[in-house]
Amino acid sequence: MANSRLRYIIATIISISLQWGTLIGVSIFAYFFGNWWILFGILFVFIGGVLSNTKMKYPVLILVLVAYVTYVSTKNFDAHRLIDFFFLCFMFGFILNIFYKIIGFGDRLSRAMIAAAGNSGARAEIEKEVEKEMKKLKTEKGI
Repeated sequence: MANSRLRYIIATIISISLQWGTLIGVSIFAYFFGNWWILFGILFVFIGGVLSNTKMKYPVLILVLVAYVTYVSTKNFDAHRLIDFFFLCFMFGFILNIFYKIIGFGDRLSRAMIAAAGNSGARAEIEKEVEKEMKKLKTEKGI
């Protein structure tokens, strides 16, 4: 029970940071740096989250990392440069979405959201739970 509650709290924190933290954080960076192009970082967080739900997530991650490391090897990392900021936003969305899928697997709402996003393992687990509950209900009602 406590483990499930902790997983729910952590999954909620990750979910809130992905949704509201991204909007608020990137907007604050754009305001303080005076560069409104930084707002495209929100799109890169979303793209990272979407690509982490695909079957080809690891090849995509490797390609993005190789491309970025190749770029950084010619120029040093600078957080004020847009490409570096967009890469950090992409990785933020990608990694937190994967953590959410791993950690949020413990509670029903998270599994339902993951299943709706196309994860067949979560969907199969939810269908088994529904079948078990339906059998239990039928035996109780005498149907």
